[in-house]
Amino acid sequence: MPYSKSLTAAYLGMKPESFSRTLAELKKDGIILDNKKIKLANGHELCGYCDKVTGAIV
Repeated sequence: MPYSKSLTAAYLGMKPESFSRTLAELKKDGIILDNKKIKLANGHELCGYCDKVTGAIV
């Protein structure tokens, strides 16, 4: 992420504290937070947040 957490949170319409808590929750779901990069191990970590029909893995 090339921007600070507070700027990113503001862009998303969130408070910085909420953004930090959200990142912590994503980390529990397998999202890798490495310095200023957010990485997905296999690309399916966010599928739990998708619509069951349109976000289904084929």
